[in-house]
Amino acid sequence: MKIIIFRADTSLGKLFAMKFRRAGHRVVSINEEEQPDDNESFKVSKDGVYLAKSQEKIADVLKYEAPDMILYFHSDAIRTEEAARKEIARMTVLAQGSAAYGIHKFLYLSSLEIYGNEQGSDENEATAYNPVSMAGKTMLACENLLMSFRNEEQLLNVIFRVGETWSADNVTEELSNILRAVNQSEGLTEEVAAKKLVPVSQGDLADAVLKAINENVRGIYDICGSEAMTGAELYNRLAEKMEAQVGRLSEKKVLGVAPACRKALREIGWVRHHDTQDMLEVLAKQTVLQETENASEDRLVFAKNKNFQNFVAHTILFALVAFGQQASLLDIGIEPLFIFIIAAAAFGGVSHGIYASLLTIGYHIYEMGQVGYGPSVLILHYPFLIENLLYLAIALTVGYVIERKTSRLVHLKTEIDYLADENNRLYEINGELAVSKQYQEQKLVGYENGISKLHTVYDAIEMKSVIEVLLNIPKVVRQLTGEKNISVYIVQKQSGFVRRFAFIGKPSTKVPSTFRYVNREGFKRVIDRREVYMNRYLDTEMPSIIVPVLVNEEVVAITVIEDYPLEKFTRYYLNLIQISGKIINSFCQKAANRQEVISEIIYEENTGILKRNFFQSSYDTALKASQESSFNFTVLEIPASDEDQAKVTLIRRNLRNIDEIGRLENGNIGIILYGANHDNVSIVRDRIEALGIESSIL
Repeated sequence: MKIIIFRADTSLGKLFAMKFRRAGHRVVSINEEEQPDDNESFKVSKDGVYLAKSQEKIADVLKYEAPDMILYFHSDAIRTEEAARKEIARMTVLAQGSAAYGIHKFLYLSSLEIYGNEQGSDENEATAYNPVSMAGKTMLACENLLMSFRNEEQLLNVIFRVGETWSADNVTEELSNILRAVNQSEGLTEEVAAKKLVPVSQGDLADAVLKAINENVRGIYDICGSEAMTGAELYNRLAEKMEAQVGRLSEKKVLGVAPACRKALREIGWVRHHDTQDMLEVLAKQTVLQETENASEDRLVFAKNKNFQNFVAHTILFALVAFGQQASLLDIGIEPLFIFIIAAAAFGGVSHGIYASLLTIGYHIYEMGQVGYGPSVLILHYPFLIENLLYLAIALTVGYVIERKTSRLVHLKTEIDYLADENNRLYEINGELAVSKQYQEQKLVGYENGISKLHTVYDAIEMKSVIEVLLNIPKVVRQLTGEKNISVYIVQKQSGFVRRFAFIGKPSTKVPSTFRYVNREGFKRVIDRREVYMNRYLDTEMPSIIVPVLVNEEVVAITVIEDYPLEKFTRYYLNLIQISGKIINSFCQKAANRQEVISEIIYEENTGILKRNFFQSSYDTALKASQESSFNFTVLEIPASDEDQAKVTLIRRNLRNIDEIGRLENGNIGIILYGANHDNVSIVRDRIEALGIESSIL
């Protein structure tokens, strides 16, 4: 099964993807956008991963990937009307697209927030909705959207109303806020403290999702933990577990209990494996790890500062240069500290040049002190003052020039990156245009093929008799759909029987040659309601598709397609089948009208006996059909007499409407029994002999 997962880059999405792949399913990931306000189109990569950038392209992804199932779970960040509108817009597009393309199953992870905080003691899926938060109201709207678009198509909708999820390395935002408050010895807001929480393990939730995929289920299910609590209660219990030195919060009693999840247990076999104590232990471990990480980061945050590291490096370098100069190790004809100032300004800018200059001036004052001068030498000794001011001016000049050059280089690099992004975007647009062009060309070829097929159909069944149209149905349906095994059955409403009339390929293994349709609900629905049947739920006792054949608004036959590929059970192919059926019905009706109009020409006067040439034409049609396909027919001969009309009247009552009676070349009466062979023709002969009329097989 191919499954599309929306928000697949989240912790929960990654867990689902791993579970599905281990179970043998193919997963297509649609990752959440980094910047929700960006309106670019979907970005497609070679490994089937999409980046959600706009609502409009969702339908294109569904059409291109043709998944068997969609998994969509709500966002944790629905707090504003704008976020709610975006979520509802996304669900609208998804629900419409999934229904339009006949996606078999849609699994939506909603939230217990739609019930609100004040439920009764027996909360379950039938509990009245009373959402308080913006998220709860939004998810209730999304549930209604999903049901309204897909119920008409009789597609499988599964909705899980889930509590707050947790795992060893990830929790929902509500639990994360409480964790942070305990860790930082802070209190909770009134809203968080009073909120009802029913946490559930992400592992347990993944098991429920996997079971819902494997089981042919539909409906709404509560999936949550065994215990309900408020945010304040969880805060206190976690603080107690951690032995944290924080003040306890006053607890407000939870109104209602956790849903029992009996429906999930009964219908999909879901069992809860983790309880509240497991969650507290996991959250406590996360808090300890977080404290350790925060403490380490606080100690290192200053040391990691780039400027601090540069100043330390300059100080160490200055000490080495000064030592070398003092020991006369760096006698290069120019003062080494002068080179040090230029280097510091060149690599670090103005601030580092000034710092190096101040270090150098300090070192000069130290040297002058060694020969008896005090600190006032910097002001009183003009050559010394001018030399140091020159060092400072050089540092400022070099630093300023370098910073300007660096700024220009950064600006140039930004422009280059921008142009590179624009170039990549143009390449993507060009690629999208190429794909769009290819898609349009394929559609054009499809239209041309469709027109060609319709011409073939027209040639095959235009201006034919009803019998000829029925005989040509398997060939016509094969032309239109490409399927191989197609059968036509004649319907006898008066007796409630259906008998195989003609087929192409192999005869049906699921539908016998003769049976009572009133005992089989699927066939009875097609015949009584005159509607197309598609075996969407993979009933092993039914064929893939049944299409009624109508004459005068009555079902005279049905077309059966034995094994239609599962990937073709989409709205497009359903429309193709329905259009094919309407074309065939149109030609059947035209053939019936034509026969009625020319009845005085083709029948002997005041009888129901076909004239010789018309009966011979019917025989030739049946013979040709038997030679081109696995079609059977038998011709009976009855001696002619003066009472032919009376005989024909009696015989007609024991024949089907499609069987034909006519005049043979030798003057006797012939009967064409369509679909009959030597094994079952004896039944008809016995009925005729019971009327006192002799017959023989011609």
